[in-house]
Amino acid sequence: MKKNIYKAGAVFFGIILVISVAFLIRNVIVEKRAENQYEELIQNTQKEPVVVTEEVSENEDELTVAIPQKQFDWTAILEECKDIYAWIYIPGTNVDYPILQSAEDMEEDYYLDHNLDGSQGYPGCIYTQKLNKKDFSDYNTVIYGHNMKNGTMFKTLHDYEDETFFQENRYIYIYLPDGKTKVYEIYGAYTFTDAHILLTYGCDSEESFKEYLELIGPDTYTGHFKEDIEVTEKDKIITLSTCTNSSATRYLVQGVYLGEK
Repeated sequence: MKKNIYKAGAVFFGIILVISVAFLIRNVIVEKRAENQYEELIQNTQKEPVVVTEEVSENEDELTVAIPQKQFDWTAILEECKDIYAWIYIPGTNVDYPILQSAEDMEEDYYLDHNLDGSQGYPGCIYTQKLNKKDFSDYNTVIYGHNMKNGTMFKTLHDYEDETFFQENRYIYIYLPDGKTKVYEIYGAYTFTDAHILLTYGCDSEESFKEYLELIGPDTYTGHFKEDIEVTEKDKIITLSTCTNSSATRYLVQGVYLGEK
């Protein structure tokens, strides 16, 4: 009897092992295929960025910012995935990806675990929720991406934990299908709680946005902040959010809108 029990147990654990290995292989294949899709998308729809000096206006001030000039084939991009609505690029990092938002009404976090081709699994996509409009007109646009161990997606945002890197790599560029490029200057990079920013703090009015801004800063959170950049409720910001080694925290890189060209 005991011998049969041992055999049954061995068979059971053997089946579990086979299933686990099969899932692992499947996940590796899906992840690699997704990475190849991004590489092909970049190769087929854009040329290497060339940095030139452009004038970017913010109200009455004139700012000179080096804007990487990318040439996108938006027709080809949208044929690849209709949910792509912008492209984010941060020089000095590996962040060079389309931004997506699910067209499905109830799928706010669809692209957390779905790829460009709709396959389920990592690395997912860089995406926003429907709580944000796709024209970046909200007070705070929150953009999500995984912290992948192989350095893809938002992994290299953690490079901003280094003070020198934080000071030297200053800008985030958002490219839109209408040919415009929105420019943001990074003013903060820090570890935050796992609270859902838009649901917890609102940020849907000047008042709520002001209250949110008063809660964040060097006196409250661990990280780096630009003391010479003042962000007020009159500004627009983007918040890039990715994982840390703790499920209770997120790592944020935030930039304030300077203008577009």
